[in-house]
Amino acid sequence: MHNREIKDFQYVFGPVASRRLGLSLGVDLLPSKTCTLDCIYCESGPTTRKTLLRKEWVPTEAVIAELAQILDESPELDSVTFSGSGEPTLHTGIGRIIDTIHGRWPGYPVTVLTNGTLFWQEEVRNDLIHADRIIANYDAASPEVFETLNRPYPGLFPDRMLEGLVAFREIFTGELWLEIFVIPGINDRDREIDAIAAASAKIRPDRVQLNTLDRPGTESWVTSAGDTLLERFQRRIAAAELTGKVQCAGNAAAMDEEQLKKNILSMVLRRPVTLEDVVRTQGVDREKAFEVLSGMRFAKSLGVQKMPRGDFYVLP
Repeated sequence: MHNREIKDFQYVFGPVASRRLGLSLGVDLLPSKTCTLDCIYCESGPTTRKTLLRKEWVPTEAVIAELAQILDESPELDSVTFSGSGEPTLHTGIGRIIDTIHGRWPGYPVTVLTNGTLFWQEEVRNDLIHADRIIANYDAASPEVFETLNRPYPGLFPDRMLEGLVAFREIFTGELWLEIFVIPGINDRDREIDAIAAASAKIRPDRVQLNTLDRPGTESWVTSAGDTLLERFQRRIAAAELTGKVQCAGNAAAMDEEQLKKNILSMVLRRPVTLEDVVRTQGVDREKAFEVLSGMRFAKSLGVQKMPRGDFYVLP
């Protein structure tokens, strides 16, 4: 799988190492940065097309064809994950693609990473009903914090999100995880935390995960939450846990340097990556990964941003 020409794929990417999901094959259903929100922490950068329009943004058949090229080879993966650089529930073909994966390649769990804004629409709930795992964001309970943190398309409100997620929980038999992104000075007042906790209790997720800035976000002034703040959230929100690194089950084959460069660029197009990300996803040792990344920096194919977790490689 890893010797395939990554540049030939428009909609399928990776696999990438996920802290929560292990080795994950990504599916990107939207043109870059097409979303219902413009979150200040988004690692994909600012939203350039903010919308509520659901349509077939990219050809459904083309996505399935690319998945077939990968999954027909029976690669070792922990998840097929709808994510990428936009909000996947905006694509009207997502339900059909999920059903196709289960029908043709039943051994692969399907995960959808979503900002949770569209579950008030019955057709969205129906489209996602056969996923194995949904990871939905709920970062703010008050309209004021929601506007500041998530910067939504006009007409979106946190109470509408809550109603949709509660309705989905009633019919969904898979795993529903709730992700709360903690940002110092924005959603960290006790009143807001308690409101988020109350919303979580209504949604009844299988897991509640606290996240904070790990990669470069949209706004440079956004900072990571420290342990003390995260512990405050944990005390107030039932069963909240911190996201952590996950070891991948897959073992990638070795590849030549040019192919490794293409794979790295495919990853960085969607989010910043670390040296460790490259090592885990591409099956190369640290020395080779560092050598290739350094060469790409020297050639100005990549830049570097320093973060608390280390150096992140980004597009220049």
